[in-house]
Amino acid sequence: DASIGMAFCNVQPAAHDEQAGFIPTYVINKDFVARTIADKRYARGIGAGMAVRRTTALSIGAFDEALGPGAMFPANEEGDLAARMLLNGWRVYETNSVSVIHDGFRTWEQGKALAKRNWIGVGAAYAKPIKSGQWRFLPVVLYEGFVPTFWRAFAQLFKLKKPQGVRGFLFFWYGFILGLKTPIDSRRLVFTPKRVSLSSSQG
Repeated sequence: DASIGMAFCNVQPAAHDEQAGFIPTYVINKDFVARTIADKRYARGIGAGMAVRRTTALSIGAFDEALGPGAMFPANEEGDLAARMLLNGWRVYETNSVSVIHDGFRTWEQGKALAKRNWIGVGAAYAKPIKSGQWRFLPVVLYEGFVPTFWRAFAQLFKLKKPQGVRGFLFFWYGFILGLKTPIDSRRLVFTPKRVSLSSSQG
């Protein structure tokens, strides 16, 4: 399908001690094609199971080098590229007919740092369309900033369970503000910081 610029598949965990920690996974029930900006809310694949049409990615600026491990904002390079694919009229395909086995074990303590890193990256990446005046992306920002974090924590509290996700809410909006403050190339929607550093996103 020439309209698809990017694809994600299921990511299953390798064998591990579930008492000691976890492995990030991503599993969908059926194939799904994200066609619109709003569909980004449901296209949530992760880089452990990802394929990219090279020419398409290069045509829209490729991966943002300010996103990802070791960069200014240390996560969400794949989610950012998927968002920019949709903003540029390409589709993002997710399939449950293919799976990869993920071997990326984290302890529960490491999971806290991973969640912080991830939510800061998501917030920063999703600030770019807004900063460039693409207000049609605002529903995605509001969804990510409230539903998987604040609203989920509130729902757990309502069920008399310990709320989880509040820190994600804070980290998302922290990353979003940092993203708004960071220079971007408005045409390609990639950050153009003078210097890429971890310190600004982990302080």
